[in-house]
Amino acid sequence: GASPRAAIALAESARAFALLAGRPTVGFEDVQAVAVPALNHRLILNYKARFDGVTTTQLIERLMKQLDPTGLALPKEIEVVA
Repeated sequence: GASPRAAIALAESARAFALLAGRPTVGFEDVQAVAVPALNHRLILNYKARFDGVTTTQLIERLMKQLDPTGLALPKEIEVVA
């Protein structure tokens, strides 16, 4: 897993990314944009992942795809329409 410093780096990077894009607030798209560069060197894969050929970049991208961009835990009966 990643350390508390990784969470700080992710938050600060997303904040900087949003500011450079001219936005005063951070959105999920900002976190997605900086997740790999902010976390890539902060994760250490276990031996099984290394043996399976998984990279930290693949792992971060897979985890980001699993996150709910709304940040809400909705009941399964409710469908989010984008």
